[in-house]
Amino acid sequence: MKRRSLIRALLSIGLIIYLAVGISLAKAEWREMPMTGIAIEVEDSTQCNFVTSDSILQELGDIPGLVNKQALSAINTDSLERMLNRLSTLEESNVVRRPDGLLYIKVVPMRPIARIFANDGTSYYVNRQGKRMPAQLRYRVDVPVIVDEGYDNFDPMYLLPVVDYIENDSALKTTITAINVARNGDILVVPSITGMIVNLGDTSLIGNKFDRFNTLCRKVLPLKGWDTYDTITVKWRGQVVASHRNKSYGRTKLPAEDFYDEEDDDIENMTGDTPVKKEKPKPATSQATKPNN
Repeated sequence: MKRRSLIRALLSIGLIIYLAVGISLAKAEWREMPMTGIAIEVEDSTQCNFVTSDSILQELGDIPGLVNKQALSAINTDSLERMLNRLSTLEESNVVRRPDGLLYIKVVPMRPIARIFANDGTSYYVNRQGKRMPAQLRYRVDVPVIVDEGYDNFDPMYLLPVVDYIENDSALKTTITAINVARNGDILVVPSITGMIVNLGDTSLIGNKFDRFNTLCRKVLPLKGWDTYDTITVKWRGQVVASHRNKSYGRTKLPAEDFYDEEDDDIENMTGDTPVKKEKPKPATSQATKPNN
């Protein structure tokens, strides 16, 4: 019995030594395995083709020249990933050394959510994480347009609730042509109605504000005329204030110090013959504080 136990123990020790030596030899062989090639996969959901396998290959510097000349184990995949992730055109990357000697690189091109026209005349795309990619003539992405009219604390990420709401509403998506940020920070959306803007104020109560604008479009503009007003303001809770396109109607100070002096009508006055005196509108919320860039 003791002899059998001893034999089993010796066999176990032998197996362990065999495995250890085998693994060691395999590791040594793997460390010496040359890089046999580079495989690049581009997962492009936008179908814009502003990132290609060739363009990624060009970003690898001297690495393509090391094929069949340097061991695959010498390639620092972490460092290569960090380098690729710094590219403005990429959302993410993954670099793997495969057992067959291939250096496998998978990249996801940047997924823009908006195109920004900055106050300094430059233009760039931005993704949901705030990463920026300069806009170039060789490619174009069909995304919402945001225009910075000179607001000091402009931050495109602040506008995400507005962008998302418009993108998820099929009617608004085909109606709104641009989102502007005024010098005083007010968010202005530009519908396809020529010469009209809608002042949302900030990002609060977005759905309610667009509901009020839709009510105006259904009940007022067909009666008054689609070219009667140039600015529809829904920034105040429960109010729809419209500024006449024809300034000869006179001017009235609007209830916001940063606003223009223009004539206002509320939705009750627009649809009735007898003017209804309204109390001074109160802001739904104070203007949201936007982070400094």
